[in-house]
Amino acid sequence: MYDTLLQLPLFQGLCKNDFTSILGKVKLHFRKYNADEIIVEQGEPCTELIFLLNGEISSQIVDEQKSYSLHETFGSPFVLEPYSLFGMHPNYIATYRARTDLNLVSIDKAFVLSELNNYEIFRLNHLQSEPPDSNLFHLYVYQEFHIPFSEVFLLSSHLSLYQYF
Repeated sequence: MYDTLLQLPLFQGLCKNDFTSILGKVKLHFRKYNADEIIVEQGEPCTELIFLLNGEISSQIVDEQKSYSLHETFGSPFVLEPYSLFGMHPNYIATYRARTDLNLVSIDKAFVLSELNNYEIFRLNHLQSEPPDSNLFHLYVYQEFHIPFSEVFLLSSHLSLYQYF
């Protein structure tokens, strides 16, 4: 598990001593899901960082008018919406469902604030946690700011994710 956690983008670049220190302080919540079980639903508050350790997960985001939806599939290692942990609307923008049997580990938001943010590399990794070409990102910008998809794609090629927030 130690090596799998180190592969996660949020922890890349941390030295082993720092990572060992973090693991000594944090309360990790381990969960197992069977295929097709819902992990979190669109609109739920994001109160923790959730890491996919193994297996596959699918996301579905539905627009407010329920006229269309976007689907994506992710394999491990993967972090569920780290960008939704903070901000004006700290809610999940997608529903996540297990595609296969999988294992997750989560860290409470309070620990992220009190401990993980003490590490500059973690803060930098968190800022870069979601590339602007993600379908979820485009739909979020479309829903939040009512910018047409074509303009969102154009904007995202020139701006970083956090310039929208």
